[in-house]
Amino acid sequence: MDSAGQLDNRYAFIRLQVTGVRPTSDRIRGIELLLRDGDQVVSEWSVEIPVPNLTTSEANPAFAKLASQLLVRLAGRILVGRNMRFVSAMLRNELRRIGSEDRFKVICLSRLMNSCSLKKEGAIHSSQLTPQDLISELEWIKEAAGDDRLKDAIGEQLRYQSLPPNIALQDIQRLPDSPGVYYFYGDQRRLLYVGKSIQIRTRVLSHFSDDHRENREMVMSRQVSSVEFTECVGELSALLLEAQQVKQLRPLYNRRLRRLNQLYSVCWTGEPSHTPETVTLSTNQPFKSEHLFGLFRSQVKAEQALRKQSERHELCLKVLGLERGKGSCFGYQLGRCKGACIGKETLLSHSQRLHIALKTLKVQAWPFPDKVLLTETNLKNGHSQSHLIQQWCYLGDVSQLSSLEPVVFDLDIYRLLNQYLKGQTLFSIWEKNGFQYHLGLL
Repeated sequence: MDSAGQLDNRYAFIRLQVTGVRPTSDRIRGIELLLRDGDQVVSEWSVEIPVPNLTTSEANPAFAKLASQLLVRLAGRILVGRNMRFVSAMLRNELRRIGSEDRFKVICLSRLMNSCSLKKEGAIHSSQLTPQDLISELEWIKEAAGDDRLKDAIGEQLRYQSLPPNIALQDIQRLPDSPGVYYFYGDQRRLLYVGKSIQIRTRVLSHFSDDHRENREMVMSRQVSSVEFTECVGELSALLLEAQQVKQLRPLYNRRLRRLNQLYSVCWTGEPSHTPETVTLSTNQPFKSEHLFGLFRSQVKAEQALRKQSERHELCLKVLGLERGKGSCFGYQLGRCKGACIGKETLLSHSQRLHIALKTLKVQAWPFPDKVLLTETNLKNGHSQSHLIQQWCYLGDVSQLSSLEPVVFDLDIYRLLNQYLKGQTLFSIWEKNGFQYHLGLL
């Protein structure tokens, strides 16, 4: 379908009434359609849809009854409206719940105005626009932009359906399909999100094409107005840069990777008489890991991990310091404790099982005498990038020695480096996923 004939197509101007703004859980409670062939209105349709109390995944019987009528009316038509990412997401989620995977070509009037560099003063909110208002708005864009410019903008939309309304196509076209880190910016250069991928363009487009499945993605994509990127040699370099940038720049939607000033761990010396205790660790300096088991973001998570091991290995909650009081522990009453709390099992026997239980949580000691240099090489193009690491702390890219980070322990980087350095020794060379790694000294 070439762009030259777009203004003569069969359109369905659509307005939805909804219960809320979350496409994955809120519901459609009304649909208004105005069908137009070229300049001729051929049909109007309006329906209210009762919405009972439903679970997120449960189909609405009222919507299911009229879905076939809706699909017949929309067949072969391009849907036109404001905020069409949201409209399309609501439709797709309602249809998916009744077993339909129908998708529609759409034209978003907000995106058209941005593409044509137009701004309409006193614009009405999209929820208040009737289908007839939408026709008037399209005619206004046509008059203000001119036929040729409008046709090009419509053709661009139909080729790149998944782009948010405020982002320029040029931002997407210049993205490389190579490893690196990408940045989503909103209005006034507010940083919304930092991500990484071994194929930047593919990953960025997936954010926008799949946002109907996640409310968070939908909200974020509406705000994105520009995308920037930094290329990296490979997967590890991108992962390290992403973790570093999130801590430094604190994007709005990157909550998981944000830096913590302290962590929690379970400390146990291995002595039968020693009660395991939850300890607080400062991330501003390296810590000794000889008697530490597990690294957690909160004291509650540390204690939950210890309780989980107690159930799995029939450990006593009182001996573990998780219960107080007289008599047996609650686990013994449920048959989950062998009786160390009331003398039916020796502390030595209990400590042997505790050692087995905690073994998988053991915080790995830094296996090298000092700093190491981890070099990643892209086997396709031969480009390399070297990273300085000390005590599981990422100090930075050695090509930027003047701006290396101080030693700060980071849980995400610790886990990441454990994956890459497990079993390796100094001067090791190994390959993974098309990249080569070399471990040496600076």
